[in-house]
Amino acid sequence: NKEDQSCVKQDVDYPGADLGGRTANTFDQCEQFCRDTERCKSITYAASTKTCYLKHRGSGARGPVSKPGLLSLNMECPTSVFQHSG
Repeated sequence: NKEDQSCVKQDVDYPGADLGGRTANTFDQCEQFCRDTERCKSITYAASTKTCYLKHRGSGARGPVSKPGLLSLNMECPTSVFQHSG
């Protein structure tokens, strides 16, 4: 049951709108932290430091910024895949 990774943005930071950083061993764990956090709308994950940044706005406060080594995800993205009609 491989999850669709097309929503995950590689080498992208969603700066600002932070709910706080948490240690996460994997990107999947970071995503789960967000799902468990009521106001979380998006995440940025730094694999090098295993730091998960939870955001209360999609794409952070100012939108996507190119930053090597980071992974970002808008939480509402996966659901939009199933809304295509026809």
